[in-house]
Amino acid sequence: MPPKIITAKIYNASHEIADIPGEIHFPKAITDKPKIILRPSNCLGLHVFSECSLTGTEFSSCGESIAKIKVNKLYIDSIKTTDCGSDDQQTIIESSPEFLEITEYSVKKNTPPSDSIQLKLMVTPNDFINQCIINKIPLTLAEIEVTITEPELIPHSTLTCVIPSEEKVLINDLIKEIEYIILLISLASRNHAICLGWEILDSNHRFTYYYGNINLNKNKVPLSIPSIVESYNLNEFLKISKKSLDKYKNKLSISSSIHTSLFAYDGFLERSFLSLFSALEGLILDFRKSHNAESIIPTEDWPHWRDKFQTAIGKINDTEEKYNKLTKEQRRKIYKKLDELNRVSLSDAFEIFCSHYNIPHDDLWPLFGNKEIIGLSEIRNLLAHGTPLPKNIANIILSAKIHLHFLLDRSLLRILNWDIYKSTTSPDFIKSYYSKDLINYLANSKIAKQYILTGQ
Repeated sequence: MPPKIITAKIYNASHEIADIPGEIHFPKAITDKPKIILRPSNCLGLHVFSECSLTGTEFSSCGESIAKIKVNKLYIDSIKTTDCGSDDQQTIIESSPEFLEITEYSVKKNTPPSDSIQLKLMVTPNDFINQCIINKIPLTLAEIEVTITEPELIPHSTLTCVIPSEEKVLINDLIKEIEYIILLISLASRNHAICLGWEILDSNHRFTYYYGNINLNKNKVPLSIPSIVESYNLNEFLKISKKSLDKYKNKLSISSSIHTSLFAYDGFLERSFLSLFSALEGLILDFRKSHNAESIIPTEDWPHWRDKFQTAIGKINDTEEKYNKLTKEQRRKIYKKLDELNRVSLSDAFEIFCSHYNIPHDDLWPLFGNKEIIGLSEIRNLLAHGTPLPKNIANIILSAKIHLHFLLDRSLLRILNWDIYKSTTSPDFIKSYYSKDLINYLANSKIAKQYILTGQ
């Protein structure tokens, strides 16, 4: 797409500069983002615009307004000023827009019928998307079909749905629903398909939206491990998991956990381990809240029992003869922690969570350890508190991270009502596909425990 020539205004809470000529440059590769180049008449006052907003207009050759531009967040990447002689200077601002909106008027080319609206979503490549769309997975609000851009253009999938005007579908709701489908496909394929933006087209207008805040790894190597769901089960998986996702109350939490699972294949070992544990803990927390599993004693009864415990501590202290009595300050600190007694422990909550969703985990590295082995939660605590781990047990921590990843993926699949044994996270598949050194968590956990006890 050629650059779009605009006249723009940049502004923040206290300053603005108007009538700036510039152009919008659209992505040339899937990992690129839109860029906006501005050419103000001088560089005075530009130092206050490291982050700002932008509005702009594209004019026709006749001076008619043919498009409106709006940028919620504009980040200034660089300001270059060149002397052109005779006290003349040329200033060029290179900037990165986030949440870029372009509304074009009187669009005639490739428009849908006058009684419908066309929605196109730009999505990063994923083979599973093509397969499920060919089979036309129905959504609650519409049905989507896929077209693929030409090889010489940006290689992304374009998910297209044509909405009859009488459907009265809220476009934002439809976009959210399609993005959830994309997220489920990403989980199934272990390939993070990402919506980069969309286009809404009717008989008179074209509205284009770019997120602009998504960073894609240009050097990402395809995973050498199999998809979580086999491709021939994809359609069934989407139908079942979408129904379960629709019913799940905290969609932000489960979406975040899926994103974490997908991103955990990249990055530093320690950071990805902590992210995976946090994602699993978030799912357990959701379960605790929705199934009244946060408190041991009902919340309405706890004040009574709290007072009883506090009184009992005072009486025991008054009659103590063998040991030093607690000081007033010591008792105050103990009373302050009494509420923690009524909270269901994470280990108990985890077992209730696994029992409710029927999540098998006996074949995986235990979340909580014992006298002989270290649990995943203990490794998490070490990493969270900045305890340095020697390089010679890096492979052991990697093994623990992979087991934690399996546990998170199984939890996600069961929340989505998918059979673990129809996935590549099943105990049988893991045993047949992965090496014995990886599967044998018992030996690794004992070595890790030994390090914790002796420091070597």
